[in-house]
Amino acid sequence: MNNELLAIVKEQIKTKIVRSHFTNFLVINSTTFLFVSSFLKYEKLLVSLDSVKPYINFITLKETPLTINNGLSKMARHYIKDGYLVHVEQLNNDNILKFTIRQNRDNQFIDYYLYIELINKNTNFIITDINNRILLA
Repeated sequence: MNNELLAIVKEQIKTKIVRSHFTNFLVINSTTFLFVSSFLKYEKLLVSLDSVKPYINFITLKETPLTINNGLSKMARHYIKDGYLVHVEQLNNDNILKFTIRQNRDNQFIDYYLYIELINKNTNFIITDINNRILLA
């Protein structure tokens, strides 16, 4: 995925789902994820961290696909599901998106940062706290 296309997708994310809640986070396989937003009924944000051809874009699904439920998906859901998408940005005009996700934990708002690196052969999915301490990678 080139920088120009990622910039277009970033703008679509801003328009469609920033200021919404992630009602679910689905793990399709070890490299493919779906973000489900409260703003969209059938559209989902698909992220593929395939090392040969990484990809992010919206897709239309009327039914929930089969998912896996492993340690990674459970831990990622803890930080993403029911979180409020505050902001999304493309870092340094590179193939890296940074999502700011706000969670309500015991009546206290906590921000987490989700970095999605869509760099060929070096894809990554990293969640950090506000001090940039890695919580999940």
